[in-house]
Amino acid sequence: MDTSVKAAAKASKTSTKQHIYTLLHDNPGGLTDMEIEDITGLPHQSASAARRGLVVAGLVEDSGKRRKNSRGNDAAVWRLVK
Repeated sequence: MDTSVKAAAKASKTSTKQHIYTLLHDNPGGLTDMEIEDITGLPHQSASAARRGLVVAGLVEDSGKRRKNSRGNDAAVWRLVK
């Protein structure tokens, strides 16, 4: 893989994380992964991987709250670290 393709892939991952960070900033009550997916149109794997990257970076945390998702399951509500 040449360097321009690698750079484009890295920039895409970064912009996805930035988008999710902004969504969580704009939704102080937090969002579930499925809500993030619905708002962004991202596939589950992309949205959850980007959100996980924000968790690992110490920017996002599990709020401790749960909301039912469209399947009726309890889903973690993610928020920005205070």
